[in-house]
Amino acid sequence: MIYRKKSDLEVSPIENCMGGQGTVKMEKLLHGPEEMLGKGRAYVRHTLNPGVSIGMHRHEGEMETMVIISGKAVHTINGETRRKRTIRHLRTRGHLYR
Repeated sequence: MIYRKKSDLEVSPIENCMGGQGTVKMEKLLHGPEEMLGKGRAYVRHTLNPGVSIGMHRHEGEMETMVIISGKAVHTINGETRRKRTIRHLRTRGHLYR
């Protein structure tokens, strides 16, 4: 079991993440694949302030989970756009995602 305090997490700013707008704040919660027993490449928390976005990208052979703690999100999966509000879970596998 791995325990980390919030104060132990390093925030990495990502400018124009995958062609998106603004700066995404990324914190690595687990360092993959070594801390994920070879079952993933990343387990991170992204913080997006209003107006910040992550550009269109692809997930093939892997899954992405999103939990919206506050605010709203607009996401597109395989050309279908949806709006999500707080405390929603979105899981995608092998889709074009924005």
